[in-house]
Amino acid sequence: MTVIHIRAADTTAALDEVARRFGKDALILSTTQKAGGVEVAVAQEDASARIKRGARKAMPPPALGPLPPRLVLLGPPGAGVSMLAGRLAAQALQRQDSGVPQLVALRADPLAPPSPLVAHARLIGLPVDQPHWPDGPAPCLEQPAPAAPQIVDLSGLGASAPVLAKPLLGLAGARCWLVLPTGLHVQAQDMVVPRFASLAHAIALTRADICPLTLEDRALPQRFGLPLALVTQGTGLLAPLGAPEPAIAVAATPDQKEAQYVAARVS
Repeated sequence: MTVIHIRAADTTAALDEVARRFGKDALILSTTQKAGGVEVAVAQEDASARIKRGARKAMPPPALGPLPPRLVLLGPPGAGVSMLAGRLAAQALQRQDSGVPQLVALRADPLAPPSPLVAHARLIGLPVDQPHWPDGPAPCLEQPAPAAPQIVDLSGLGASAPVLAKPLLGLAGARCWLVLPTGLHVQAQDMVVPRFASLAHAIALTRADICPLTLEDRALPQRFGLPLALVTQGTGLLAPLGAPEPAIAVAATPDQKEAQYVAARVS
């Protein structure tokens, strides 16, 4: 907190100057007589706190609810896993009920270049832990702090992500989202989704601004039994993260999936 001293000929003039410079809600610490005039000491809020408060007022309220304690993101190359991790962290920073999120980008090769998540996180002032996952559980993956979500990006593990992710998903509070771009052909979905279906708890669709949701995208929850967690669009970290439509957000029951399979075979 910074203290600013304002001098004027009388109290009325001093208070008018305080209101002009700091607003009507300014915190006045003291008022004293000095050198034939009046000196008012005013507390000036730190810039960082003022910026955070202003950013939270300027941004619309997040469309999604709180994140799970530990959220694991994986998906095929080009799906936008790292960008989604950065966006979720930016949203968590906007929430009044959330602590500072922890970002983790696992790597299969310790000599690999930094994760793309590092560049995204730098824009919102967050560090990124980048442990070499095959060496075993890293200290940064210990129990997440209360009310501070841990977001884990597995895009750096490459083709070995489904295998290496199994021990991670055994940690307390871990939930997994399969990240897919919109517009995938049904045959491409059949090649990609089964590799991750046994690990994922939900699906997140990205790049909806490039390709709006297709019929194949809308059928994902029913075809693979995975609910749709969110749909993203735009190119920036603060781009919209939208909740899916209720009609396509719920996964099919086993009976519904069997009926759809039989209907597809008959047709």
